[in-house]
Amino acid sequence: MIPDFMKSSDVLLVWIGRMTDFVVNDIPENHADSTVNAIGDAVERYGCDSIAVLWDESSSGGDGLAQSFAGYLSRAYPNINTATLSTAEWESLKAAQSYFTIFCIASNPPSWINNLPGTLASTDSAVGDQPSSEASHLESTWSTLGFVDSQTLRRKISTLQVILKSPADFNLSRCILLTGETGVGKTRLAELLAKQARPSKPYVHVNCATLPPQLADSMIFGSVKGAFSDSVDKKGYIEAAGKGILFLDEVGELPLETQAHLLTVLESERHHRFGQTEGEGYPIECKFIFGTNKDLWAEVRAGRFREDLLHRIDTHNLEIPPLRKRLKSPIGDVFLSSLIKNLCGEHGQIHLTNNAQKALMCFAKDYQWPGNIREFKQLIQTAAASTLLHGTKRTVSSHLMNLIIAEKMSEVPVQTAEQPVELMAKIKQRWPAYAHGEIEAIFKAAAAHGTGAEAGKEFFFGGKKVANYSDAFKKHIRKFGIKWDKTSPCHLSEILQH
Repeated sequence: MIPDFMKSSDVLLVWIGRMTDFVVNDIPENHADSTVNAIGDAVERYGCDSIAVLWDESSSGGDGLAQSFAGYLSRAYPNINTATLSTAEWESLKAAQSYFTIFCIASNPPSWINNLPGTLASTDSAVGDQPSSEASHLESTWSTLGFVDSQTLRRKISTLQVILKSPADFNLSRCILLTGETGVGKTRLAELLAKQARPSKPYVHVNCATLPPQLADSMIFGSVKGAFSDSVDKKGYIEAAGKGILFLDEVGELPLETQAHLLTVLESERHHRFGQTEGEGYPIECKFIFGTNKDLWAEVRAGRFREDLLHRIDTHNLEIPPLRKRLKSPIGDVFLSSLIKNLCGEHGQIHLTNNAQKALMCFAKDYQWPGNIREFKQLIQTAAASTLLHGTKRTVSSHLMNLIIAEKMSEVPVQTAEQPVELMAKIKQRWPAYAHGEIEAIFKAAAAHGTGAEAGKEFFFGGKKVANYSDAFKKHIRKFGIKWDKTSPCHLSEILQH
């Protein structure tokens, strides 16, 4: 019977038909990422409260398939109620006072689906005409970057798309800001947003860190003949973008003078070429995407970025989480599997054996990935090159993967003897003098022993008795922002805040 939570609600019906090969080891295959993305789009577009996965009772294993797929959807969209229904329960669907939207991920749905009361006239579908190669590339990019695996990110991205698509008479901000550590995918996301928002218009990508300070104004705004030595009448990046998108990456690197000019341009929505003294200038027709891996508010406090400009460009923003944070999410394993699959396809269609993939996933969840997805992509590139080097016919065995991981770990900088001293000095700076003696005692006990239990016994010696010295010591030191780390020379490392 139809679940109570679906009664008098807006239901998205997902027809899966006979796709018996859609789920392998409880993880949907066969275009699962693009399908789940499309389902999420339909949920948001039609404002559905719940999802009903319909399965064909005549299909062998249909019940298990539906349950697995519904479980996958509930993990991807935890705030949406999800249930499974068989074709034999269609009378219950007819009797329910619900509003239905049909979404098919397999062909040939039963005819009664379109006759449900309150059904949306047109039926969405995840199958049919084959997408263009560009659309497939964009879909793969979404999946590779992992933006589709978080409902919060999906909603924020949808808002950014609206801003970039908005007509001029809506008078919305023409700026969006992408932030995040280096390598998280700001450039690829900016390109994707631009292609989807204004597909037939120019897309200009500028890395502000590479602009010579003395030429930044003329390169962004254009120049006129005689403005400086050897200058000519020339369009800048703003004019080159036309009615498209201008992506100013690493905007925090712009000189303060250029920042002031950019603020004036954004406020007046007109710009003058460098050296132009007459005329009203040129109207701005493009939308702006700004990107940075810096904390711009910290840059404002340091006097390196204008606060008024930041208020102007920070109206609509998206912080892209680092890879290590995505891997810790409830669906981190699903995302990681998708990431591996897409990157392996992107680099020679290489294949990882089951044990090789398990080894990589275990390593990936423990490693910090300071270079984020860019660094992970480099590891897959190494794996692809290794299959050529060892002649393994594009297959990465567990032995080969373990060799790659060992080589990767050998590249991690080894801490020097000075680093424990530097770490202790950093921790001391955060605490008043009365705590310095306790901090020194923590570092002394940790450095002298190889386990948390032994370090705890020394640290708590003469004090109150504790049941578990290891747990007590590790819990105590966390308040100082440090944790037990057996790989460190002093057995301690800083807790990084994300």
